[in-house]
Amino acid sequence: MNSIRVNFIWTLLGQLMEKGAPFFVSVLLVRDFNAKDYTEYALLAISVISLAALSSTGIQIAATKFARHSKDGDQQAAAILSQLQRFAIIQSFAFIVIALFSASLWYPQAQILDSFVLIIASLGISLSAIPNAKLVAMRKFKDLSLISICGGMIVLGGTILSVAFQSIAAAKLSLAISAVVTMISAWVLSKRSFIDSSLEKNLFRRVKLSTALRETTPLAASAAITALTNLAFARLFLSGSNGSPESFAAFSIGMQWFSLAQFIPSIVNRVTFPDILSSGKLKQNDSRTSSEPYKQAMKFSVIAALITSVLIGLFSAPLAGLYGATYITPFTIIVFASISAVSAPINIYGNVLIAESKQWHWFINTLLWALILLTTAYFSSALGVFGAAIALWISSIVQLFIARLLIRTY
Repeated sequence: MNSIRVNFIWTLLGQLMEKGAPFFVSVLLVRDFNAKDYTEYALLAISVISLAALSSTGIQIAATKFARHSKDGDQQAAAILSQLQRFAIIQSFAFIVIALFSASLWYPQAQILDSFVLIIASLGISLSAIPNAKLVAMRKFKDLSLISICGGMIVLGGTILSVAFQSIAAAKLSLAISAVVTMISAWVLSKRSFIDSSLEKNLFRRVKLSTALRETTPLAASAAITALTNLAFARLFLSGSNGSPESFAAFSIGMQWFSLAQFIPSIVNRVTFPDILSSGKLKQNDSRTSSEPYKQAMKFSVIAALITSVLIGLFSAPLAGLYGATYITPFTIIVFASISAVSAPINIYGNVLIAESKQWHWFINTLLWALILLTTAYFSSALGVFGAAIALWISSIVQLFIARLLIRTY
C-alpha cells in the first residue's frame, strides 16, 4: 500500500504537468491570439494526440502486459515483448510514410510547419510506446513523471515564446520538440531500469510475430478506432458549426475540461494497472483476492471523479473568466467536466478485460462507443458545443453499461 501511495504521488506530479500544460497553453493562446490562430493550434494538437494514439496506444498496452509478466518470470512473455519492440520501431517509421500521404484528409489546412510537427510529434510519441510500457510494468512512476514534467515544460516554454514574439509557430514547434525529448528520455530510463535476465535470454529467441500480433491486434484496433473517432468527432463538430473559429475554440476548451476532470481517475488507472495485470486471471484464483486491485481502483476512480467535478463546478465562473473572451461559459465547463463521473470507471473495466486476455471484448465495446458517439454527434452538431457534450454523455453512459455487462461475473 505504501508503494501505491508513493507511485500515486509521483504520477500526480507528472499528470499535473501533462494535464496542466495544455490548460495554461490554451489560456495564454486564447488571450493573446485571435480565434483563427488558436483554432489552428488546437486542431494541430488534437491531430498529434489522435495520430499518436493511432500508432502507439494499442501496442503500448500490450507491451505493458507482457513486460509485467516477463518480470514475473514468464519466458514466453519476454520473447513476445522482444518481438513487439522490433515491430513497434518498424511500425513507427512506416507510419511516417502513411502520415505524409494522408495528412490532408484529416488536416486539410495544414501548413508546411504543421505537417512537420504532425509527423515528428507522432513519430516521437509512437517510438515511446515500448519504453513507457516497460517503465509502467516496473512501476517506475517517478521516471515517468519526470519525463512528463520535462515534456510539459517544453510545451509551456514554446507557448511563452509565442506570446512574447506574437507568433504561433513556436507553440506549434514545441509539440514536436517535446515528443522527441520525451521519447529519448523514455528509452534511456527504460534501458537503465528494465534489466531482466529472462528478457536478455529471449532477445533473439524465435517467436512467431503472429503470436505477438494476436495479442496486440484487438488493442491496436481499439486504439485506432478511438483515435479516428476523436478526429472525426472534431471534424464533424467543426463542419456542423459552419467552420466558425470561435465555435471550434469553445469545443476545444470544453474537451480540455473533459480531460482535466479525469485527472485523478487517469492516475488511479495508470498506477493500478500493473497490479491488475499481476493478479492474473480472476477466475483461476481466489476471486476475492484477485479482484481486490480492480475493486480498489474502481472505488478511488469514481470518488475522485465526483469530487473533481464538484470542485470544477464550484470554481467554474473564475475558470471561464481566465480565457478572457466569450468563447466559453461556466455552465459549459460544468457540463463537460461532469461527464468524467460516468467515464472514469470505463478504463478500469478495460484493464480487467485486458488482464483476462479478453481484448476482443474491449474492442467490441470501443466500436459500439464510436458508433454511438459519431451518430449522436451527427444529429446534435447543430446545437454547437452543447451538442458535443450531449454526444459525449450518451456514448459514455452506453459504454459504461456495456463494459459492466462484460465483466459482471467478476
